[in-house]
Amino acid sequence: MKRLIGAIAVAAIAMFVVTGGAATAAKLITGKDIKNGSIKLKDLSKGAKDSLEGDRGPEGARGPQGVQGAAGPAGAAGARGPQGPAGPSSLQISFALGDKQILCAAGGGECEAAQSVAQCPAGMIATGGGYESEEAPPAPNSVLLNSSTFDGTGWVVIMANEGDAEGDFFAVAHCTPGSVAGGAAAAR
Repeated sequence: MKRLIGAIAVAAIAMFVVTGGAATAAKLITGKDIKNGSIKLKDLSKGAKDSLEGDRGPEGARGPQGVQGAAGPAGAAGARGPQGPAGPSSLQISFALGDKQILCAAGGGECEAAQSVAQCPAGMIATGGGYESEEAPPAPNSVLLNSSTFDGTGWVVIMANEGDAEGDFFAVAHCTPGSVAGGAAAAR
């Protein structure tokens, strides 16, 4: 029995040393005992590593604009698009000139008055007109008629010279594509 008591005592002492020794070791190593930066990520367990990740923080402010890069090479020319509808810019306007008329000085007889007609080309009508002078306009003068022709395809001017000197004039028609319907001109 003395032997049994001795064996129990040895076992108790051994148990005390084992449990007391571990507790003593745990009390001996603290955070103060670990040098900063000496424990690496690879030294930690997976559970310890997973616990290091926190929640995602809010988005930060936008940084300043960077420097613009160099321009790239020019691209190939694109295909030509379809032709658009004809608009006002496609309107053809031309001028027709009448015969130059020489007017003698007042008191010279029949040559004091004359008529000049500017006829638009075929398929065109007069949208306006008037008269011009090549060398010297009759001064003073009376313009007896300054209007489109009856059918609208030209411009007619009748003028009389009331001055003491010879003068000249000719009719001018502003023409544009159009047709005459029932004696009235209609622009296209």
